[in-house]
Amino acid sequence: MEQYLNTMKIKNFYKVFFYIIIIITILLLSTFIFYKYKPDIVSKYFFNKLIPHDYKVKIRKKFIEKNLKKHINTYSKNQFIDLKLEKVELGFDYNKSSKVNYKVYNNYSHIDIWQNKLILANHDGDFYLFDLDKIYTREFIKKKIPSNLNTLSQPPYFGVKDILIDKNNIYVSYVIEQKKNCLSIFIDVADLSTKRLDFKNFFSPKECVNASDTLYKKNHPGQAGGRLAKYKNNKILLTTGNFRSPNVSQRPDSIYGKTLSIEKNNFEIFSLGHRNPQGLLTDGDLIIQTEHGPYGGDEINLILKGGNYGFPIASFGEKYSYRKKQENFDYLKDHEGFIEPIFSFVPSIGISQIIALPNNFNTKWQNNYLLSSLNGNSLYRLKLSKDNKKLMFYETIYFGERIRDLVYYNEKKLILMIFEETGSLAILSNK
Repeated sequence: MEQYLNTMKIKNFYKVFFYIIIIITILLLSTFIFYKYKPDIVSKYFFNKLIPHDYKVKIRKKFIEKNLKKHINTYSKNQFIDLKLEKVELGFDYNKSSKVNYKVYNNYSHIDIWQNKLILANHDGDFYLFDLDKIYTREFIKKKIPSNLNTLSQPPYFGVKDILIDKNNIYVSYVIEQKKNCLSIFIDVADLSTKRLDFKNFFSPKECVNASDTLYKKNHPGQAGGRLAKYKNNKILLTTGNFRSPNVSQRPDSIYGKTLSIEKNNFEIFSLGHRNPQGLLTDGDLIIQTEHGPYGGDEINLILKGGNYGFPIASFGEKYSYRKKQENFDYLKDHEGFIEPIFSFVPSIGISQIIALPNNFNTKWQNNYLLSSLNGNSLYRLKLSKDNKKLMFYETIYFGERIRDLVYYNEKKLILMIFEETGSLAILSNK
């Protein structure tokens, strides 16, 4: 009897094991088949939740990037000059988020410079000050600036998109659920010279993008744009994304998918046909903007007043659902009737902020621009033609971390960048 029971236990064990194998096989096959038709959904809701972000970073750094480094430029092995990199921990716990897979996105920060001070705003709406005169000492520590704006990651808010300092004013752009399932982008402004930042509204449009009008019928605050820049005649330029509602980019009556010129709630549409503009540089009449393309097609654009940049009709990228067996492209690859980009990255680099690099940084880097990237994990050095309509060359300088924001500290000739994955300040200088 005992032998019979043992035999039955073994049989039941193998039976259960067989069923488990069948179920796992069905799940994997279903995932594979679904991925073939909806790759972006599977990546976001399956792979990203299955594999913690920490492990993905470790795998990339230890195995993939280790083998790639010999084929790409790094800060210590670039084309013409020797660079020095120092990383300073900023004292933030970038691993706090309960959403492990998205903690990089939940903890990104934006920076600007005011009176030899580095001002940092994190995603939550907390503001910090660092004394740049003490950048190489132990006294380079964060000092929180009290404000009335510190819950920007809590409903109905979706986090800080950018900051801009103009004299003593600090502007902050952020996404807000203006009404149920309807997102918009606002700008507030405060006086930095006071002990407490008392933010007041600067720009609050009445229009919002309803989730029902977007792809997958869901709010997507990540595709909001939100980059700020000073413009002539005391105006502010703001980039707006389309919140994954492609049609608004071409609508002349919508503020989304646009570059806006703003003067205290009075605004005009400066350019249209954008998807998700993430970088913005102004110098007098010169406006250069960087824009996230879809699957491929990140753009560098020379922005002209009244210009139409083509999305979602023309793009060198494609929809994320694109499959190589498709007969035709979804987007036109000829920008006829639209303004073509200065340059388009295929595949995409996760394009982010762009700055003009002053000529005092290095005599071999003259009239250059610097461009940061997210999934490219690199800084790009650019040289444009004299009319700014053509990219002459770019040099990739690989760091192995996402770089969302960067500034140039003229007093000490330093390039300052935020490394998102280690939550640190990267200081790039001449060796």
